[in-house]
Amino acid sequence: ISDLLRRVSRSLHSRLHPDLARKVRWRLRHERLPLMVTCADKWAVKAWAAQRGVATAPTIAVVSQVDDLPWQQLPRRCILKASHGWSWNLLHWDGLWYGFVDGDAFASGLDGSLDPSKASHCLLTTAEVKAIAASWLFSVYSRREWAYTQIAPRLLLEEILQPARAGQLFDVRFFAMHGVVRAIGVGSALFRRHNTMVFMDRHWRPLPVRSATQDWPLQLPP
Repeated sequence: ISDLLRRVSRSLHSRLHPDLARKVRWRLRHERLPLMVTCADKWAVKAWAAQRGVATAPTIAVVSQVDDLPWQQLPRRCILKASHGWSWNLLHWDGLWYGFVDGDAFASGLDGSLDPSKASHCLLTTAEVKAIAASWLFSVYSRREWAYTQIAPRLLLEEILQPARAGQLFDVRFFAMHGVVRAIGVGSALFRRHNTMVFMDRHWRPLPVRSATQDWPLQLPP
């Protein structure tokens, strides 16, 4: 969450509303709301969402030790992630492990569907997966960001979310100030691959937000 806020802050600065950018940066440095920790914790946020009737990816296992994962009974397709970091994701697909990160290496064709055959350079052995997962458990993702320093390290094994029809899944993020949605960020693995991103207002009109490295996609999301 805080990584995303920082990127939004850079994009907003001098482009949409400098006061909003300053507010985002102030919150990153000074805010100490427990809810920030809950929402940054990939395990704790599941219960928080469930209390509000929001479904999350089904959990297969949650452990605090690498050896406690069901290595001998893994589903054919699942994803392993750390509860206390960003982009710490490993994909298990048809018996093979891949360094998934944010998924952009797996986006296939024009529709952005998941295709591990396009990401052979991301292949990992089981021994490498165990070593990476163990390193996560002994790491703090960012000591500069308070929320990450408060999360108990855990490993989550989850079912993979895939669209009902062919095509990509979009990340849709709602940015609220004083309880009112002011901007909606829309991204996807395919967007990341082409270095594009788009922000809409609450009426789904594109906002004139750019960063030094990203632009709008050629086709705006519906």
